[in-house]
Amino acid sequence: MNKDGMDDIYICGAAGQEGQLYFGSTKGFIRKKLPIFSQFAAWEDTEALFFDANGDGKLDLFVGSGGNNGPPGTIKMQDRLYINTGGNNFTIDYKALPLNGMNTSKALAFDYDKDGDLDLFVASRSYPGEYGMDPQNFLYENLGPGIFQEVLKSSKSDLAYVGMITDAALVNVDENESPEIVVIGEWMAPRIFKYNGNKFVEVDTNLKTYTGWWQSVTPVDIDKDGDQDLILGNIGNNSYLQKEKDLPLKLYIKDFDNNGMPEKILTRTINGKDMPVFMKREMVEQLSMLKKKNLKHQDYANKDIHELLGNFLDKALVKSISYVKSYMAINEGKGVFILKELPKEVQLSTANDILVYDINNDSYLDLIIVGNKNGFQAQFGQMDCNPGIVLINDKKGGFEVLSNASSGIFIPGVSKQILNIKQKGKEYFIVARNNEKPYVFVKNEK
Repeated sequence: MNKDGMDDIYICGAAGQEGQLYFGSTKGFIRKKLPIFSQFAAWEDTEALFFDANGDGKLDLFVGSGGNNGPPGTIKMQDRLYINTGGNNFTIDYKALPLNGMNTSKALAFDYDKDGDLDLFVASRSYPGEYGMDPQNFLYENLGPGIFQEVLKSSKSDLAYVGMITDAALVNVDENESPEIVVIGEWMAPRIFKYNGNKFVEVDTNLKTYTGWWQSVTPVDIDKDGDQDLILGNIGNNSYLQKEKDLPLKLYIKDFDNNGMPEKILTRTINGKDMPVFMKREMVEQLSMLKKKNLKHQDYANKDIHELLGNFLDKALVKSISYVKSYMAINEGKGVFILKELPKEVQLSTANDILVYDINNDSYLDLIIVGNKNGFQAQFGQMDCNPGIVLINDKKGGFEVLSNASSGIFIPGVSKQILNIKQKGKEYFIVARNNEKPYVFVKNEK
């Protein structure tokens, strides 16, 4: 960031905690405390991206906001653009970005309109306070210098409200010069969009049927055939909810009791019937119409959602999940992908982030997958079986698991992101963990 040839990092801060900027040096990372970050300590940082927003040759910093700290349009939900003023300092440009206010999940900078400056795609994970509703995503055209105009919604692109995006990446699947955007998320299928000179339109692929609780997507040429394949990280099938035999999972969204607040009912498939996941007490407390039925626990346990609510389900928004495992999607061209399951160790928990790296220096790309998720209700248990999984490319279009003892990687807790950087001639891997200090691993070349 400061042109000294050493990688620097920004670590997002939760609400009440300012983001942290660290400069690389010959003595390790040195924290740079900036007053401008302290001013926004009350904001919840959910995404960060360095890119040259104003074309002056210096890297600026986009920071996305989220955390349901307020309704859309409120100040603490607003994304921010910090301008690099030189001398290792930043100032915020309040006019750079239009009002947005979704739960930001991912930002991508690229010149989609080929006018010589970097534009910005900002994906949203959820609508603040209303899980299940499709939030608005944003495409900011750089009008220069560093002033952005939202154009995705006005172009009536399906990408504007495609779903609850958890991750996105630039990928080239049709071998043209312009990259496409692949988006994945919860209660949705992987979808790919390309710019046709007027707006972003969807590329027709067979991935559109693979609805899942997708957590991460990483492009990589697994089979070395010259095109980009996809590694798709999912929630895994090692929990009360995600058994293959119990799919699909469904989410019913509607204001059932007309109190102005939509309720969400989660069901799983048992013997072909959509059975509610939540306990009788939880459902009755939320839905007044069930109180009138005076249901016994045994009666409740044997009734599916349609028997319980009947016509109340009319006009409910229904989302479903049919796949919970993580896959590699091999690109066969013309929108056709062949999905292959990643090893069983990956399926034991969530795959929150995937790093592509040639670990054993054999010119074949390997993977490091980090994950886990907590915060579920007690009846669901926690997902904590991913201590950091290293997959070695078997040179046959697949991967083999390298044990944690052999890889040297073991990461307890919830890992959100893994980053590879070079420092002092060595390769480092930084793992960001939720509510914990980051872990740092160094590659041993011996």
